[in-house]
Amino acid sequence: MSELLTPCVKRCKLEHGRCSGCSRTLEQIRDWRTYTHQQRLKIMNDCQKERLLIVSDKASNAQHYVNEVLRHGYTADDRLALEEALGDLLEAAGRLAEKGDISWTKVIERVQSH
Repeated sequence: MSELLTPCVKRCKLEHGRCSGCSRTLEQIRDWRTYTHQQRLKIMNDCQKERLLIVSDKASNAQHYVNEVLRHGYTADDRLALEEALGDLLEAAGRLAEKGDISWTKVIERVQSH
C-alpha cells in the first residue's frame, strides 16, 4: 500500500480558517482521504501559493515598518512592532524553507509590487 500524499508538516494550528502548517482549510483536512490524487495535487499547489502570499504579505508589512522607521525615526513601540513583523516573516519563511517550497525571487517580486 502506497503512502497517502499529504502536505501536512505536523504543525497543525488553525488560524483564520486555515492550518498554519500546511495552509489547508478545515474542510480540506477533514475530507483529505476522499479526494482523488489529482484533487490532492491541486490543493497542495493552491496551498503552496497561499503560503507564498502569507510570507509575501508579512514581508511587505515588515518592509513598511522599516520604511517608516527610516523616514521618521522610531519610538520603543515602533521598534517592538518592527521586531515582531520581522520575527513573523522569518518564522514563516523558515517553515516554507523546511518544506523546500519557497521562492525568494517570488517573495521579493511580490513585496516590490506593493
